[in-house]
Amino acid sequence: MMMFRRLANLIDYAERADGPPPTILWPFMAWCTKGTWPVILLAALASGIAGFFEMASSIVLGWVVDAATDSTGSGFFIENLPLLIGGILFFMIARPVSFGISSLAQTYILQPNMLNLIMLRIHRWTMGQSVEFFENDFAGRIAQKEMQTATSATNVMIEFVHTIVFSIASVLGAMVIVAGLDPLLSLFVLAWLVAYIYFIKNFMPKMRKRSAAHADARAVVVGQVVDVVTNVKTVKLFANVRHEDNAILAAMKGYFKRSLDRAEVMVLFRFLLLV
Repeated sequence: MMMFRRLANLIDYAERADGPPPTILWPFMAWCTKGTWPVILLAALASGIAGFFEMASSIVLGWVVDAATDSTGSGFFIENLPLLIGGILFFMIARPVSFGISSLAQTYILQPNMLNLIMLRIHRWTMGQSVEFFENDFAGRIAQKEMQTATSATNVMIEFVHTIVFSIASVLGAMVIVAGLDPLLSLFVLAWLVAYIYFIKNFMPKMRKRSAAHADARAVVVGQVVDVVTNVKTVKLFANVRHEDNAILAAMKGYFKRSLDRAEVMVLFRFLLLV
């Protein structure tokens, strides 16, 4: 466990950012993740190797099946002993180790450090604002925005490593397998990949826009609840109960509508993705 703890210290989440956060998405992501890219690249490499091994498992199984089909019943083990030993080593050692290293890099090293790093940088920037900034907004909404932004930015990087890199390695592995059977078939895999990228490119702006509205509506609800609970003495003494109830209902109504707006796009996206 001590070795794992040392690996977790590969990223210094207390490292300060350079200057204010940019207002454009990708420069903002670079600002958030500065200092973590060596670990991100190592995690991406581990994920790519795991994805390649996942596709290679079908090749190894195919070799074993072909060997079983071609050999005589009594001489199967003797004739194919090197292949069987290699298959056992692949499935019992190489493949599990590759997935274990990938999981260690993503879940143990990258995710906890990156969430703390981004959260701390955003919080430091927020605390540098004027008193007027805090007076013009809900305290709960500000806290929710900090947490949402840090969580979302962390999830983007983790999904990049876990899903995108893994998928690309798997697709490339599939192209190698298919090309080995018939080079012409690899063109169909390539055409599917192009169509998939085009599909994602067209849906992402819609999902991003509605997700942003959903996050903002959720922050309003959290801000309303937190501020009422924080100032409960003042609310109990001076506020109108019906007014407070109407305020939270209005916030939740907006959140409910934004949730349905986002769900419409997500349901359509998942349906078309499986067609």
